[in-house]
Amino acid sequence: MVVLSPLAALVAGLLLYGRMPGFFVAAIACAAGALFWLAGHGHTHGEDAMTRIDRCAQMSGLNGVHTGLKMLCFGGALCAAVAARHVWLAVLVGMTMCAAILLFGKTPVHIFVSLMAAPAAFVLTGALALLLDVSAVPAGILSTPFLGRFLVLTAENQSAALFVTVKALAAVSCLYGLSLSTPLYEMLAVWRTMKVPELAIELMFLIYRYVFVLLQTLTALQTAAAARLGFDGAKATFRTAGGIMTGLLTLSLGRASTAFDAMEVRGYDGTLRFAGTAKPLTLRHGALAALFGCALAAALVAERVW
Repeated sequence: MVVLSPLAALVAGLLLYGRMPGFFVAAIACAAGALFWLAGHGHTHGEDAMTRIDRCAQMSGLNGVHTGLKMLCFGGALCAAVAARHVWLAVLVGMTMCAAILLFGKTPVHIFVSLMAAPAAFVLTGALALLLDVSAVPAGILSTPFLGRFLVLTAENQSAALFVTVKALAAVSCLYGLSLSTPLYEMLAVWRTMKVPELAIELMFLIYRYVFVLLQTLTALQTAAAARLGFDGAKATFRTAGGIMTGLLTLSLGRASTAFDAMEVRGYDGTLRFAGTAKPLTLRHGALAALFGCALAAALVAERVW
């Protein structure tokens, strides 16, 4: 977060430069940097992002809603965010998803903010590339000398970067809305009902499961290396990083082989089966989902008409 905080402040300032008084631009830029700094210090000690997502999905206030209905709603919101032609619709979708995650799903705010930090970092890096152009002469609303040329900021670049940034963050919030409210095995059951090939379902689950294996192995190796002062200095850090990558590959393959042997002992025949309780599809949930779908459709029509 040492790098992301000033990056967020810089991008926020460039996005709003010339669109409002300088005091407000500086205040919003500082707030964006502070938010990223807090995101880096707001996670639960010793708990990785994947574990937090899985735990939040199990404890979500939306966990009792029919899985297929949730997938339909969040998938529809994702399509609306991607199809949006104006910033206001993407903002509306993003705010709706955040409300669903925080108010209805009851996901803690600090966990949601810390989870959004990683994808937001990629989005901000892309926004910075969209905002700035290199020109032989000063141009646009802001320009600064750079290696014999000028870095320039134009109103057109601001609009394009703002649109892409908002759409991307809205789409990410839709994906988090589903993953923070629905355990993976429930989604797999829906995909099986939809006749998705069994091989694809098995690969999705195993890839997801072994992300946890990789993270746990990596954490153990990093802890052991730090206890031996393996990160004391740049030279030692590079050497330790190489050893960790080698150890991660070896240990992960060994744990994967052990897990597969355990699956065969328990009667694995090529089909993954999960114990779970089917979530009821109630009239109230169905009506709310239909209302939400109609609202999304109306918003898409409205932005194209107006």
